[in-house]
Amino acid sequence: MGLVGSLTAMSKIGISIGEKVMWPRSPNDFPVPPVYTYVGKPWMFVLRDTVQFSNNVEEAEQMMSGTKRTMMIHLGLGSLPDKTFRGVDYAANFISFFDDSNYTHYSGSHPKFDGVFYLDKHPQPSGDMCIATITTAQHGKITPETMFRDIAGYHETGNAQVIVMDPEGQQIWGSWSQYGAPINAYERSPIHIDLKQFWG
Repeated sequence: MGLVGSLTAMSKIGISIGEKVMWPRSPNDFPVPPVYTYVGKPWMFVLRDTVQFSNNVEEAEQMMSGTKRTMMIHLGLGSLPDKTFRGVDYAANFISFFDDSNYTHYSGSHPKFDGVFYLDKHPQPSGDMCIATITTAQHGKITPETMFRDIAGYHETGNAQVIVMDPEGQQIWGSWSQYGAPINAYERSPIHIDLKQFWG
C-alpha cells in the first residue's frame, strides 16, 4: 500500500529492470560496506526513470551512476537495443555494474555461465541448491517456464513477487504472494501479460 515508483519495469523498447534484496553476509562481500540513506532520490523513482528515459545500457548506467542513491539493493538491468544484461550492486555509497563474465561474488561453488548472470541467495557450499546447479541442464535453452518453475521454484526465491520478462517478445509473466496467507510468490502459478496489446 502506498508504493510509488517501480519495483520491476520494462519499456516498449526493451529496457528492463528488477530489484532483489541485498543482505551483506560479511564485511568482505563488497569493496566497502554498503549503506543506505534517506537523503537522495528514492530508489523506486530511479528505477522507473531509468526504464522510461534510457535508450540503451550506457544511458541507463549513466543515469543510475549520476543520481543521489538512497538504498542498498541488487538490480538486474536488461537492454534489448544492446542485447545485453547487467547485474548491479546499488548502494548509497557506491554502484557497480557486472556482466556474465566479471561478477566478483561468484566462486567455485557459484560457477559462471556464458550468457547467464544470476544472483544466488544462498552462500555456498550449503544444503541449498545454487542457481547454477538448477540451470546446468537448461543452459543455452532457458525459457520463461525454466525461470519460473525451476529457478524460482526449486531455488525458493521470490517470496513477494516473481517476474519473468521477454523484452523481444514484449511478454511478462508474474506472480505475487497471496494476501492474508503464508503463500510465497514462487509457490503460485504465473499470470501472463502480452504487452503488445497495450503498446501496439
